[in-house]
Amino acid sequence: LWPRIGTADVFNPVAPADPGYPLSGWTAGSTGVEQKMGVYGSVRLRPIERWAVVLGGRYTVKDRKRSYNRFEALTSDRDEGNVLVPYLGLVHELSRTTSLYASTAEIFESQATKLSAPLPGTPLEPIRGRNYELGIKGDLAQGRMQGSFALYRVEKKGQAVTDPSYPSSTSANGLSCCYFTDGYLLSQGFEAELNGEA
Repeated sequence: LWPRIGTADVFNPVAPADPGYPLSGWTAGSTGVEQKMGVYGSVRLRPIERWAVVLGGRYTVKDRKRSYNRFEALTSDRDEGNVLVPYLGLVHELSRTTSLYASTAEIFESQATKLSAPLPGTPLEPIRGRNYELGIKGDLAQGRMQGSFALYRVEKKGQAVTDPSYPSSTSANGLSCCYFTDGYLLSQGFEAELNGEA
């Protein structure tokens, strides 16, 4: 006798019947469409000797996210375009091989895929914040090695925080729900790097 598990013959497996598509019991499901378009740029100015000012940023022309349910009906339409995220830097050349620098930049992060209560939910506002960095970098061993050391601080406001009244909920369009925008994130520390060739 051939060994069997239940009513299945392990030496003569048979694929299960195709359940068909879509399943009649499905009540959720979604598709998403994203459109992104932006411009990046920077300019370096030298107002006085050994000093440089760097101005730059990112301009988001379009950042649109749309969601559709399984019946292809529009359930969410979020457009966060026309946003400027500037950058400012200052560089001082201590020598031909070593420079001090300081920089600051705004932070803009979309949270449109997360929703606030009540269901079916409303897309969250973007995270806003600022990044600061102060450091030194240069060449060592006649250019065979490069080293850098930096202090940084990152502040973010409006970070998504889970709403305890709606634990692990999902909206009708399949997006994650529900959250508050009361979160505050602070990250700070230092970073050191040394690399080169033998």
